[in-house]
Amino acid sequence: MEIEIKSAARLHLRDPQPGIYQSVPFKKYARIQAINQTSLKKILVSPLEYRAAIDKHDDDSPALQAGRIIHLLCLEPRSVPSRVAVWPAERKGMAWDIVRTTHAQDKTEFVVFPGEFRRGKEWTAFKQEHPNATITTRGEWDTAAAFVTANGNKSNPIHKRELVTQTEFDRLKTMAAAVRKHPLGDVLRKTPETQQWRELTLVWREELQQGGIILCKARLDLIFIDDALDETIVDLKTTRRKTAKEFAQDCRTFGYDFQADWYSRGWRNLTGRKLPHNHQFQFLTVESDHLDVNRYWLPEDALTAGRVKVQRALDRLTFCQNMNYWPGANDDKAEELPAHPWFYDDAIDSGALSGFGDTTTPLPELEDINA
Repeated sequence: MEIEIKSAARLHLRDPQPGIYQSVPFKKYARIQAINQTSLKKILVSPLEYRAAIDKHDDDSPALQAGRIIHLLCLEPRSVPSRVAVWPAERKGMAWDIVRTTHAQDKTEFVVFPGEFRRGKEWTAFKQEHPNATITTRGEWDTAAAFVTANGNKSNPIHKRELVTQTEFDRLKTMAAAVRKHPLGDVLRKTPETQQWRELTLVWREELQQGGIILCKARLDLIFIDDALDETIVDLKTTRRKTAKEFAQDCRTFGYDFQADWYSRGWRNLTGRKLPHNHQFQFLTVESDHLDVNRYWLPEDALTAGRVKVQRALDRLTFCQNMNYWPGANDDKAEELPAHPWFYDDAIDSGALSGFGDTTTPLPELEDINA
């Protein structure tokens, strides 16, 4: 079965059609009215949390933005100049505030003070004339305006780009350079361009077991066809974890088993191709402090757990939609908290529960650490 890859221009937000689209900007992807794995897995915590996630429009963070820029630097370096705006100074000062609010499409009212200094009778009178406005000097305004003009145009204005400082951008470029030096880079350089795709957006219709169809979406970092003609999906992650054991904890905490099944499910839905081996979904991680780059895949039992979780989430979503019922985690039920030793620290210190302290592990002495 031939894989059809569509251009980003063919993805229409008013009526998104199932398909595989390449190089869709993140902000356009975020506006696709479809369910993604990040919000869906929250329904396993509670339907109420799921509803809060899909109703929340601004769920961005510096960490998420850093991840997006690293993805661009590693996977689509040619698009960086048109998709990233680099502020040459720090995140402070009036010029930065003007740029920041313009980027966020904030409706803050700025008024330019004609004088040179923020003091004196003219400054005091000007403030009294504009009590509800944010006042800037001509120099600050011109600096911000020049930056906005240089980093945007009519078809691609600044608010569609990632906005970072030069210091932040330099750090991300260093991390991206470490990723490109990984042996996987050699594999990709030897793989024909017709057998590898980067930054793919998947949009598909999922048929629910209890009836009904929902529109779903996913964003794949990289997929390539290996020598055995098998597809391998690679997901790029930034992390502070240094070992496989530590990253496995991230997989559990952030539900990467859920993500693996969701991406594989979307790919199978649109192409008819399964990923029969667990090593066909991989994580390429870059450690943020020491730039250690590693490549992992999940064990089979973790992938099985991911499939169970996704199906459970879809079943729960179907029930909640049919009933229009979105309860919290306990749904008004009282529940006894588990007995953790730290509940009893004060009692142990006072000697009232001396026996309970036997279940805790004491901290090592200094000589034990150095041994």
